[in-house]
Amino acid sequence: MNDLVINVYGIEYDSGHEIVPIYLSQQKSNKEAIHLLMLETKIYSNGDDVDMEDGSVYHFAWIRNLSRLLSSQISKHHGFTRLCDRCLCHFTTVNSFERHRHDCTNINKCRVVLPDEKDKIMKFKNYKYKEPVPFAVYADIECMLEPIADKSNSLNTTLYQRHVPDSIAYYLQCNFDDSISKFRAHRGKDCVEWFTKQLQELAQVVEFYLKRIVSMEFLNFKQRNEFYSAKICHVCEKPFTPQDAKHRHHCHFTGKYRGAAHQWCNLNYKNSHTIPVVFHNLSGYDSHFLIRALIRDYIF
Repeated sequence: MNDLVINVYGIEYDSGHEIVPIYLSQQKSNKEAIHLLMLETKIYSNGDDVDMEDGSVYHFAWIRNLSRLLSSQISKHHGFTRLCDRCLCHFTTVNSFERHRHDCTNINKCRVVLPDEKDKIMKFKNYKYKEPVPFAVYADIECMLEPIADKSNSLNTTLYQRHVPDSIAYYLQCNFDDSISKFRAHRGKDCVEWFTKQLQELAQVVEFYLKRIVSMEFLNFKQRNEFYSAKICHVCEKPFTPQDAKHRHHCHFTGKYRGAAHQWCNLNYKNSHTIPVVFHNLSGYDSHFLIRALIRDYIF
């Protein structure tokens, strides 16, 4: 409203207290941009002689000179440098700075960090996502068109019919035990309430398997030979070094041995505790039936 350009920067502690852009204004103005530094303060409370984090409080400080704040971060030259407030690149000449600033404003929505020679190849690192989810639900709902007797309403439209849920079906897929997988369906005007109760029951069933501790099976002669002779990690598929300690990776639901793994790979390869529910056309049509039932049965 005041024709101001305000950019917000923060401190990234994982990168050695590096100043990074958090919000870059899309407003264009002839006025000079205002730069703010957002500082975070943790709030702790003492509960049972243990400091517990309750949240964070944020303060904003005015950056009077962006070059003075970031000069030591981007170059070894500690004097004045021309900085692009979007990508934090520095320039020595006015002409090159103006050309870059025009292109960067129109193209870059945030800071662009180019990879170095060591990290120039994108690699998959979240190996725990290689593991399929143990449980998944696939569902669909069908409705009937019901005529409306009372067509009076406050809107400038005429109501002739309404959609009434008539039937619903779902399939529970278990990744490690086919006997747990099942298909169920229900017909009637109470089908949505029936489905929400089914989800609650499924959550209790799944909780039993997620909390159950299954010990690893005893390795036979062939498995022991494969473990001691393994040169590649079963999880990250990288070679073992002489300093690495091999760990026996196994399925936590069945106890079956899977292969040799690094210590960190074995610890980080965790099972998902989230049950994905894949619902046909949920966002476009069916969601309001389910949300209405959830609010009525579980919130109020």
